[in-house]
Amino acid sequence: MNDVHQTENFLSLYQEFCREITDAPEVYHEAVGLATVAVVLGNNVSFEFGDSQIFPNLWLNVLGDSSVTRKTTSINISKRLIPRQPRNVSFPMNSARRN
Repeated sequence: MNDVHQTENFLSLYQEFCREITDAPEVYHEAVGLATVAVVLGNNVSFEFGDSQIFPNLWLNVLGDSSVTRKTTSINISKRLIPRQPRNVSFPMNSARRN
């Protein structure tokens, strides 16, 4: 019988790191972790599709009640880990409808 070892990867390590810092929902850590990978990779990753070169896009929304769900806290952890954010990348902090 073979022992199966779970491979540690950035996303699992990121989620573990975030769990130690905040009580935000686990799904936030997963979403923001994926966004962090996407920001770091930028347009350095692509694949060919026919005669075109495709650059993958990742769109995420972190949704939850104001203040208590730790949306901003979750995003700020990622922002602090990325030393220099590319100019064309933004972390919108507010998409709430205002009256």
